[in-house]
Amino acid sequence: MRINRLRLDGLGLPTGIEPSRPEAARREPADSAGERPLHTPSPELVQWVRRAGREPEIRPAAVSRASERLAAGDYLTHASAEETAQAMLEAGV
Repeated sequence: MRINRLRLDGLGLPTGIEPSRPEAARREPADSAGERPLHTPSPELVQWVRRAGREPEIRPAAVSRASERLAAGDYLTHASAEETAQAMLEAGV
């Protein structure tokens, strides 16, 4: 969810707060005035974020498996419908 000015106005927050911008989050914080970043991610988190960034948006093997299961009728069962509904409820969709 993107937080914008309209969403902040109704929360009673001070008016001087600017919503964060994704491009600002990517830059290294300036340390010139002795300022320290509010949060320093752990090396493990940095590693996982980099690894996730290298993953393709579309994975051909997963698409192939899903196509095969669709052709075989695996998604046309009552059990499959229940699994899908449960996953949607858990995801809050």
